[in-house]
Amino acid sequence: MCTLSSCLRHDAASIWAHLLPVLDQVMELNHFVDTIHFLSDSPSSQYRNKYMFYIISQLSSHHSSITRITWNYSEAGHGKGAPDGIGATVKRLADQWVHFGSDVGNFEQFYKIIESRLENVIIKKVSEEEIIQREKLIPEQLKPFRGTLSVHQVLWDLFTPKITMRSMSCFLCDVGEICNHGKHLGYIINSNYAINKNTITDVTSYNIVPLAKTKRKFTNQNKIKLISDILIDVTNKTTHQ
Repeated sequence: MCTLSSCLRHDAASIWAHLLPVLDQVMELNHFVDTIHFLSDSPSSQYRNKYMFYIISQLSSHHSSITRITWNYSEAGHGKGAPDGIGATVKRLADQWVHFGSDVGNFEQFYKIIESRLENVIIKKVSEEEIIQREKLIPEQLKPFRGTLSVHQVLWDLFTPKITMRSMSCFLCDVGEICNHGKHLGYIINSNYAINKNTITDVTSYNIVPLAKTKRKFTNQNKIKLISDILIDVTNKTTHQ
């Protein structure tokens, strides 16, 4: 599947708009899907940022059957995936069309060419208006998660008040639990849970588990008290053989 748009934006709002037709297609194929696993690369300008963490918690509002989502980020420089192959196929077809002497003068021509000649790829259009609508739904005062660049897995559950952040993907430890394998980074509040359960009023506040131990504070009771004078004699002796 491939989504196309004349809008050149690549931010979180555009990704949200491009994801919706993909989810629609998934639900059309199987109405009983309740868990979605995403796998993507990890640019902070697109997939790994505070806006996407919020969007992950909002995808179930479009399909109520979705109750659990994991988003898994690959490390930088670790190769391409299957979706990149689909994108390359789409672009290569347009290049071949030009090489054969035809023009691809605008987006509509490009869409018609791709849709009519790729039989095994589902093509969907995303308008700029849809992207703008998604952008208006993103709160302006979202607080960043400390350690965002270390996040490689985000786990969301509709019935859990906290979104779990991990440094590596772990599917053995449940959402809302501290990973037993040392991959836990912290939590952020699940705004979807807050709206549905009315348990949290400030949906933009973050409950972060500290990553490092606090420094030890010394009091008077920790100080060493000298009872008597101590004389230390240091002599540098060399042995000659």
